[in-house]
Amino acid sequence: MSRDLGNFDLHNNININVLDEHDYGIMTTIVHEILHVVLTKNTDFGQLSSFLLKVSSFSKRYKNTALFLVDEMRYVQEAIAVFYEFSYLKESLESSEEFKKALRDLERGNKKYYNYIKPLLFLFDINEDKNDIYKLVKLIGVCSLNVSIPPFTRDQLINTGKLKTLFTKHNISTKNKFLEYVNDVKEKLKTGESIEDIINGIASKQEEDVERGKDLPKIDIMKIIETDLTDEKRRHLSMLIKADEYLVAPDSSLFDLISASSMNTFKWTYTDYVTMINKVTEPGGTLYIKAMLLNNGELSYSIEFIVIQEEKRYLLDFVSKQQLNRLIEETYVLNAICCSPLLIDQETKELKGIAKNCTRNIYVMFNNSFAFTEKIFEHILDENVSYEITSLNFDSFDVYLLPYKPKVPILFIVFPVVKYAFKREMESKFNLKHTDFSVLLEQKKVNDHTFDMIELMVNTVMQFPTLK
Repeated sequence: MSRDLGNFDLHNNININVLDEHDYGIMTTIVHEILHVVLTKNTDFGQLSSFLLKVSSFSKRYKNTALFLVDEMRYVQEAIAVFYEFSYLKESLESSEEFKKALRDLERGNKKYYNYIKPLLFLFDINEDKNDIYKLVKLIGVCSLNVSIPPFTRDQLINTGKLKTLFTKHNISTKNKFLEYVNDVKEKLKTGESIEDIINGIASKQEEDVERGKDLPKIDIMKIIETDLTDEKRRHLSMLIKADEYLVAPDSSLFDLISASSMNTFKWTYTDYVTMINKVTEPGGTLYIKAMLLNNGELSYSIEFIVIQEEKRYLLDFVSKQQLNRLIEETYVLNAICCSPLLIDQETKELKGIAKNCTRNIYVMFNNSFAFTEKIFEHILDENVSYEITSLNFDSFDVYLLPYKPKVPILFIVFPVVKYAFKREMESKFNLKHTDFSVLLEQKKVNDHTFDMIELMVNTVMQFPTLK
């Protein structure tokens, strides 16, 4: 089965496939995905489509429009991302012949992606500062996706046919705009104009377009969609948008957003409480307490039981505290139990709703980016406490174990490209002292089953496929 090599999601994670081989090395995939983030977060089209994808998770009627906008900017997005990917590859190869071969292989093996990069191939032969060429290509992408979208109605926003008609009427096509920029660059290079002067000319024109756009009526998109969302959904949407701003500081590196992924999804089914009780007694699974929900004003939980051999997830929402604690008691002794960091009470540092006399280890597990992990630690770690931490090496990433409290270890995954940044910044900022696993074993903070339990959790929560 073919899986994506990378993507980025609504929670600002750049997910990189750690299972499959990357044709030109994993760094080319990372560069490719980072450019998608840049073009999405810094353009009108990107921000609107990203916003509507968030909205569609609360109101499905906006999903087709969001996907239409994503598709409308796909050509530009991929052209820029593939160009940067192959620019990185060109610098890493030893000879120009190897690079030409890589382009020929792309043309033969992935015609679709070759056609994305084809209009920009001439730039690989330009004898100018490579950083200026990178600036030029990124600027072309940003300008192509920064279009003056005319005011639209709610009816047009939920009806892609009507939105397409509006775009056609106003001659809106990001692909055509991109190709116009590229052809203009070609003509100017023929006259001897430098890349730097071309960049200044495009930037100046973009500023003029922005000034003209200020005269257009402003669109209050929140007002347009508010009739389709309950107060609770509007509040959740607002939290999701604020999380974007909170996680991505202006001076943060986009490498901080990378996280490891299997790009694999087990089949899932909603089940009932009695079935869930029976499932957790079977070996080879992880009980995952995902989130807390409000049910008629009472705190309840959303849970999954993930079975590795079945490659299946059993889901159950609105589980009461009493039901949750019974599920924990009934879970087979060699099955793992883990939860989201959301369950940690910021005041008491205890797990919300878990019985005080619970005898099982409940791992706080997350697989998020460097930026997200840092924010989690700011909320759950005490700045006056020194914490021991150990790392376990897996094939394509490291798993870090932090004995947070008795029976509550913290488990999180660190992607290789941010491992040294983690050691440099996180260990000093949060008083983390690196310790060998054997030392924790002597201190009885872990036991002989800990590694097997961690391996089970990683394989189930990250949904790694089994070998069949």
